[in-house]
Amino acid sequence: MPTDLTEGNFKLTIHKMTSTAGIVPDSMTLLSPVFELLKSFDGSFKKPVTLRFKIQAKLLGADRRAGMFYYDETNGKWIEVEGHAENDEFVATVHHFTKFAVFSVAKEAPPQVKPEKPLPPVVHFNDLKGHWAEVMIQETAAKGIVSGYDDGSFKPDQFITRAEFTVMLMRALAPEAADPNSGVSFTDSDKIGIWAQRYVSEAARLHVVSGYADGTFRPDEDVTRAEMTAMIIRASKISTDEGGPLSFSDANEIPDWAKGAAAAALRWGIAQGRTGNEFAPDGKATRAEATVMLMRMLQLNK
Repeated sequence: MPTDLTEGNFKLTIHKMTSTAGIVPDSMTLLSPVFELLKSFDGSFKKPVTLRFKIQAKLLGADRRAGMFYYDETNGKWIEVEGHAENDEFVATVHHFTKFAVFSVAKEAPPQVKPEKPLPPVVHFNDLKGHWAEVMIQETAAKGIVSGYDDGSFKPDQFITRAEFTVMLMRALAPEAADPNSGVSFTDSDKIGIWAQRYVSEAARLHVVSGYADGTFRPDEDVTRAEMTAMIIRASKISTDEGGPLSFSDANEIPDWAKGAAAAALRWGIAQGRTGNEFAPDGKATRAEATVMLMRMLQLNK
């Protein structure tokens, strides 16, 4: 745990759950115990906290991988977080506390840069029925901008990384425009998957994306709603002076560098608030949110 996580002192409680009845379905295989982490203040940490869980790696088969999940109390389901396995441990960074566990999950194929054959007019995923973004996700998939997983799912509520969103955004702009020789690189370019390198490089050349002060791109970090909105507005070449008043309930929490983009996105109908009309600038964007905002961008640019 880094220093200056929050103002003042706080109490941390770690509880190893002895019973998981009602929260872990039979279809999910645990590789670690379920731990409930609690803190004595509301809100998120100022800095990410690193979690290291011991796992039973021997339970993994050739077609399985380890994945850390947190339990969404509101919707009663497990949501995966970004992380990686290190021998008999699983390591992840989080900004909030709740119930966490490591599960055995099916390996997924990396997103394809370009389909080998034309996609059908309508793409159906097996986990979208009744989802609020179902229609737009299907339409965007039919255009070849987004793709699902080998098991036929789309995982609409899973967080999307900076690399994944950049690929989707560049595909939406013009799939053929990705230049593998753009010459833009980051200090952690070796961490950018082959499937995303040309798109990230081209997006940087066009000033659609930028790195951090230390020269990194951090491809595997989940993209925030503020970052995603700023990237879309830059890609759309909409002036950040074209916005209006920020009517979001948490407008004062939007960082200065993103306020113009948020206002423009609101005015042109690209971005909408979450529950309670919150923009949630630091909130992690989901695959569904990213897809819908890209579709709105395309409709606006017709």
